[in-house]
Amino acid sequence: MIEVTLTDIEGCIYFESKGHGSHDVCVAVSALCSTFLQYVREMQDECDIDILKETYENGHTESEFFIYDADEIRHGIKALWTGFELYAKNYPDEIELNYDDGKPK
Repeated sequence: MIEVTLTDIEGCIYFESKGHGSHDVCVAVSALCSTFLQYVREMQDECDIDILKETYENGHTESEFFIYDADEIRHGIKALWTGFELYAKNYPDEIELNYDDGKPK
């Protein structure tokens, strides 16, 4: 099981993916994770972002960053999260998504 977490509360964004699934699912999630990290790195030059933590290793991706110019980067993050949602819908036994935007449910 791969667990993917995205927390976006008051400009502090935390992203983590951990675990393993079948080969095809791991490859797809890994591609989205590496794209997520690269997107944040590239947006650091265009937006006011402080990267607080970054890890990319076998079975574990983690990034924590603070954004000051929120709207532009959130559009890209939403697009990447949609990719995770599509895979989770097709492989519900292999991917678990957790999203928290700090708003009451």
